[in-house]
Amino acid sequence: MEFESPANLPLAGIKVLDLSAYIAGPYGCALLGDMGADVIKVEPPEGDNLRKYPSTLAAKVAPF
Repeated sequence: MEFESPANLPLAGIKVLDLSAYIAGPYGCALLGDMGADVIKVEPPEGDNLRKYPSTLAAKVAPF
C-alpha cells in the first residue's frame, strides 16, 4: 500500500484549532487531520472529559 504525501492531501497547509469536547467534535477534527490539516487540540487543565469515561478494559479508556 502506498501512502500519499502529506503535501498532496486536500487540507495540507490548513491549521485547525480544536476546542471541542466529547465524541463528535474530536472525531471531526481527526478526520480533518486525516485529510492533511494541522490540528491543534486544546484541552482544559484537567484533560479531555472523555478520559474519565469508564471502560470495561483494564487501564483503557473506551473512546481513546
